Amino acid sequence: MAEGLVRQFVGLARTARRTTLLGPLLDAWHVRAVLRAIDDDPRDARVLGPEELAPYLRRLTPLGSISDDFAGLPFDWVIVPHGAVAALPVALVRGLRNGYQRVLENRRYLLLRSRLPGSGVASDPELHARLDALLPLSNQGAEPRALTASAWHDRAILVTTFERATALERSLPQLCGLGAPVLVMDDGSREAMAERNRAVARGCGAEYLRLPRNRGISAALTVGLEYLLADARLQWISCVQDDVDVRPDTLSVLQAVEDAAVRPVLTGYDAALHAALEETAVGGVRVRLKRETSGVHLHAHRDYWRAVLPIPTEYLGAPKRRWEASLEDSWITVGAPNAAARRGIPVVCVPGLVRTFLWHAGDSTWGNPNSPEPLLAPDNAAP
Repeated sequence: MAEGLVRQFVGLARTARRTTLLGPLLDAWHVRAVLRAIDDDPRDARVLGPEELAPYLRRLTPLGSISDDFAGLPFDWVIVPHGAVAALPVALVRGLRNGYQRVLENRRYLLLRSRLPGSGVASDPELHARLDALLPLSNQGAEPRALTASAWHDRAILVTTFERATALERSLPQLCGLGAPVLVMDDGSREAMAERNRAVARGCGAEYLRLPRNRGISAALTVGLEYLLADARLQWISCVQDDVDVRPDTLSVLQAVEDAAVRPVLTGYDAALHAALEETAVGGVRVRLKRETSGVHLHAHRDYWRAVLPIPTEYLGAPKRRWEASLEDSWITVGAPNAAARRGIPVVCVPGLVRTFLWHAGDSTWGNPNSPEPLLAPDNAAP
């Protein structure tokens, strides 16, 4: 009962933000908190931040003007809007990680101040983990993976992305290294971000498609899947989000388990939110059978994808309004008339093949809090 009351209260609060002056007042409060912190600085502060704050800050340099070849950070303060951390150029991420400390964080902004010379590295494990997650794998103690020519001709990989080019720059080389054709489906990122996405796709040998406007992950999945399904040679398609690390043997392990009739939908991401109904082994591979699973990674036979398309779009445009959700994963595994749950077929989870490296609620499109996940085990370890 208490949980129901909490949900009811949250729903009412979200409605109030949307339909009354409460929303604009809270937004103004968050802006004012940032400005007050900077106003207390006796220096004529140099600020890097979003253009929306330019009327309030005389020496503001727009975040969008910083490129990945930018050398040095001659700023006293850096303001990053929530949701934009995963789009920061890697050079800026490194600079923030090594030379700045968090002063405050609210529902709209992350505010960082440059550290004084000789002050050392401030202890902020959460922030450091959040920024480290955006660095290339070579910075995480893992060797960079060489790209391979397409070795799989009966399967493909679909990556959906929106306004998170830095995340894509980390995940896409790994996905292309699996040896299957890869399609990047850009859900209407702005031109500057789309150009970064296009460049990393080109560099990795992936195809790239972009919706003219943001339509949500459900629409991006539907368009991308229809594009791939037009090729009759493709029998299996893996759909992943843009913030994943993957084991190099992911497709081989899935091939050992998949079955178009008995096990047509699988995942390599073991979402804690979805409990297992049963644990067993298939072809020597340990698996967990679930009723539904997260949309971080879904791998299914072409007939299964055909049976659940089109995926309904619950909202249009960005930013997503707080009371809505895409529900694409629920539709694919439970809600569609021909979904696995309605047919009495479990989703087969092979733990440890895929992980997500963005975990902070501020970096989630949906504001979902999580915790850092451990690096994946080597591909010769038992799954």
